[in-house]
Amino acid sequence: MSGKGYQKYSIGTVIAVITIIALSVATIVTALSNVNFGNTGNVHINTIGPIQIYEDEALTTSLTTIGWGKLNPTSTAQHTFWIFNVGETPLQLSSNTSSWYPSDLNNNATLTLDVEGTTIGVGANAKLAATVTLSINGYYNETSFSFVVTIYGSPT
Repeated sequence: MSGKGYQKYSIGTVIAVITIIALSVATIVTALSNVNFGNTGNVHINTIGPIQIYEDEALTTSLTTIGWGKLNPTSTAQHTFWIFNVGETPLQLSSNTSSWYPSDLNNNATLTLDVEGTTIGVGANAKLAATVTLSINGYYNETSFSFVVTIYGSPT
């Protein structure tokens, strides 16, 4: 017997509706808690001093941008490169970063370069690595990022 305005449903129908609602909520929560940066995550590299940066050990492909590809909110990615001393004295390397986009990304990301304090002799090269680490909690509405790293070669 059913009252006015009420309709009787089978237990199977009720379970199916509850399952669909639960899956929908889980999908929405997952979508909001996962941030994927697009394929435009880049580090632009500038150099100051008599150094050249290359993508390959043979020193044939110049490197001015590192494309990180798709990174998730808690990702770490590494890129290897070579620095060549074209000067007439040994050089000590150092670096800094600037022009973060979005501007608050430097609060949620770090770039580690193993160039600090590295010395490169005249006509020599060094294999180095850049590592970017993202630490983003919650929802972040950006789909790309970029910043500039400047690598300095100073006479020792």
